[in-house]
Formats: sequence, structure tokens, C-alpha cells
Amino acid sequence: MKNYKGSLWVVLLFIALAVAGCSTSQIRIGWIGTQSTDHMAYQYERFKGIERAAIYVQGGETLALAFDAEVEDGILVLQVIDPDEAVLWERTLRSDSAGDVRLPMEQEGHYKITIKGQDTKGKFETSWEIQ
Repeated sequence: MKNYKGSLWVVLLFIALAVAGCSTSQIRIGWIGTQSTDHMAYQYERFKGIERAAIYVQGGETLALAFDAEVEDGILVLQVIDPDEAVLWERTLRSDSAGDVRLPMEQEGHYKITIKGQDTKGKFETSWEIQ
């Protein structure tokens, strides 16, 4: 009788990787753009997923965030998430929108700026500065 124990582990590993790969839903059709330490800008035919940027903020500083989005279809959600994973600020866009927001950051730590596409078509640009 042959030893299939090693082969079984390989099969289980491939199944685990396939399941892990399916756990996040990301669709990007016609996706083009850039991201840096203080800026994100993308244009797309269809976007379903999340783009993130991480920033470190000292307590008492202010986050100045600017955004400009064209939403032709679907929904785009902009968020700032604090170090405790709570949503500090959120804006849901269903049409073209632009704005500036200043958020006082009372807590020191790593914050996230997230852009969530919910079957959306269009483009967005956001930039930020710690003051």
C-alpha cells in the first residue's frame, strides 16, 4: 500500500489557499491610478472592494482630508478609521461629490483611510495631510 499522507497534505493546502483567496471580494475592471503616502487617485469601469492607506498620527494633530469623486453608478464609501478600528468619519457617495474635512486626532496611533467600492463606476481622488 502506497503512502498517500504527503499527497493529502498538499491537496489540503491547495484547498485552504483557494478558500482564503475567495474570502475577499475584489473586482477591478478598467482600473488605472496611483497611490502614495498622502494621495490616492483611481479611475475604473467597475470597482467592488476596498483600497486603504495607513497613516501614523500623534495625539493632538489634525488630519486634513480632501476628496473629489465622480460616481456614475453604484456607491463609493470614504472612511477614516481610528486605531481602535472605530469609524471616525464616513461619507457615502451615490453621485459626484467633492469636499474637505478637518478631523482632530485625539488619540496617537495608526489610522486608516479607506475607499470602498460597491459595484461602482467612476473615479476618485483623495489626498491628506497631518497638521
